[in-house]
Amino acid sequence: MWPAINQPRSDTSQPLTLGSLQLADVAMEVDDAQAGIRGRLGIAMFELGAFAPGQVSPLHLQAQAELSEPAMNAALELDAGLTLLPAARGGAAPSLRLDKTGMRLRGQGCDLEGLDARLQAETIRLE
Repeated sequence: MWPAINQPRSDTSQPLTLGSLQLADVAMEVDDAQAGIRGRLGIAMFELGAFAPGQVSPLHLQAQAELSEPAMNAALELDAGLTLLPAARGGAAPSLRLDKTGMRLRGQGCDLEGLDARLQAETIRLE
């Protein structure tokens, strides 16, 4: 049985660990009138190697957006080593570090034509 939302839980939880994770050919239709977004977001490939706190895990992502509002067609490719780092202080969320990152964004829309942007970084930290 799941613990009640308002009930304190004992701190016996273990950190998240995965042997690996792979998603292929996943799509989501979006129709959010309030945000002004309509279209399709897709993941052609998402691969994450063995994952555990403090461990560098290989990450590969190929994703695309085909939106009619705002008009946009874009593709994203990302390769990096992903590490989950402990929170800097109590109560804070853990942070992510991407090592040896290569990212490419191609597409058109939002007043951009023929976009082909590339990013190479030794380390990116997301807090």
